[in-house]
Amino acid sequence: MAERRNQLALLTEAELRAALEIGGTPETARAVAAQVYAVPAEEQHFFEWIDTTLMFASCVSGELSERIAAFFGSTPELRAQLEEQQHAFRQWVAGPKFQGPVTPLGLDDVVFDVRTEASARAEPADGEAPTA
Repeated sequence: MAERRNQLALLTEAELRAALEIGGTPETARAVAAQVYAVPAEEQHFFEWIDTTLMFASCVSGELSERIAAFFGSTPELRAQLEEQQHAFRQWVAGPKFQGPVTPLGLDDVVFDVRTEASARAEPADGEAPTA
């Protein structure tokens, strides 16, 4: 099995906080950013960013947007597609329909633990209904 990349290393805590403050309440943005970076280093590779987190992060700076595109754009086509999605998201955030920093955030709004995801898809025990 291929070794998992540490996605949490892509952003600093300050960058994550700035991204979360775009759409989340300042209090929950700070708290969640601190929770994410409290994950022990040896466990960080089990966590993946929620797509919306990455889209908000692409709004923080052009350099961060490029870093995200380079990290996840494994082919020129995927990178171009991601850059197009980032551009559209930034336009939406800058537009009149965006509500601003009003959403209370939790850890599950920002990252997910692939170990939990894998166990949710595991085979059900005898007599249990399938989960997916």
